[in-house]
Amino acid sequence: MNNFLPEMEQLAGMLAHELRNPLASATTNLAVAADLTEDSDPRTPFLKRAEVEMERIAKLLTSCLELACAGQVHRRTVDIAELLELVSARLAKRAENVRFEIRVHAGLEFDLDPDLIMRVIENLCENAIRAIGKARAAIRIEARLHNESLVLIVEDSGPGIPEELASRVFEPFVSGGRGTGLGLAFVRHVATAHGGIVSTTPGAMGGARFEICLPTGLRPEEENSGAPTGRR
Repeated sequence: MNNFLPEMEQLAGMLAHELRNPLASATTNLAVAADLTEDSDPRTPFLKRAEVEMERIAKLLTSCLELACAGQVHRRTVDIAELLELVSARLAKRAENVRFEIRVHAGLEFDLDPDLIMRVIENLCENAIRAIGKARAAIRIEARLHNESLVLIVEDSGPGIPEELASRVFEPFVSGGRGTGLGLAFVRHVATAHGGIVSTTPGAMGGARFEICLPTGLRPEEENSGAPTGRR
């Protein structure tokens, strides 16, 4: 399994790059055909079904591109409270039935790749939103320091992870819903690229709980210079 993710990263990037333009062309042509077809035309349901499948493929390619970039970490010092507020504000616009709760001390800073970590949190929250559906629910995003490592926790009050998937959720293409099955593989890959780990347990809120532990790390220029490990 240790060699799988680098190979998957290379393959995902290659396929996504090669397929993205043909898919965009096919999607455009399909949309034109659908616009030129009357609702009463017996071919219309087939065109609509094809559009749904095209959208699903496009999401899969986006996930593949994200996975291909997951191991490329560019660290900088980040205000964690600002990062979490930005993520929750984005997500709140997509799920008005979900209340977002942020727990983080003001002024907490850490060296990490903000783009990758934001996408990690978004992936975890989007999984929760899909599981919650239209029900009223809450998602809590928490950050704290523990033994000089940054601990990020995302948990929700949704239905939780099916028992039969609990031990396999971070494997590629394992999905309990409508997702691509690459979102949690991306989360694990990003955590590993930061030198950290991710785990899941039943949450105190009744749903799923994901915990990411990121140790203090070196920036690439520090690694090349052989500088001693430590927070900046």
